[in-house]
Amino acid sequence: DSFWPVEVHGGKLVCVPLRGGKEHPDATRRPVTTTLNLRIPLATGLTVKSGPHEESSIRGIFALNQEKVLDDYLVSIGEANEDDVEEDYIRKCVLVDKATLKLFRNVIEAGKVERGFDLAQRLHSEKCYDLAIQMADRCGHRKLSDRIEEVKLQKFPPFEEEEETFSDAASYDSSMRSERSNSFDDREPIIATRQQR
Repeated sequence: DSFWPVEVHGGKLVCVPLRGGKEHPDATRRPVTTTLNLRIPLATGLTVKSGPHEESSIRGIFALNQEKVLDDYLVSIGEANEDDVEEDYIRKCVLVDKATLKLFRNVIEAGKVERGFDLAQRLHSEKCYDLAIQMADRCGHRKLSDRIEEVKLQKFPPFEEEEETFSDAASYDSSMRSERSNSFDDREPIIATRQQR
């Protein structure tokens, strides 16, 4: 059987079934339409049964990316509030990550480490990376958890506070001279070094 597409509505394809080798519907009669579920064609392995989780993860990522582009456009022209858009995006990222983590768990339990690493790279939040690392550790895939940790650190670098330290006495003296030259007091302060104490 083949189908003549009419529209896509609500995630379903509305179409006219063509039977008997016809290439197009009969124009003299009103055609009867039917709806078909749209599915993404995915290659599946024999060992891991993850069709529904895989499709929901991929669909979620497609929808999230498409919505992000639209939201960025709306924010740029001033029709949407940036804070509201960001909150909505984070909430949807959590839902997509939830589906991806279910798939990740099934894949690593089946021993597909490389596939698990590919799935972990789809994650959006730091918390989900931590969950993926824990799942890999529980399944005994230490190298996988280390690789996921590296990706997490690249995506979410740790925040380090820079402290003002002086590497040697010369830099300390030069900073003190600049402070003295900027002061309005005519008297020079007495600076005691560690050797004089």
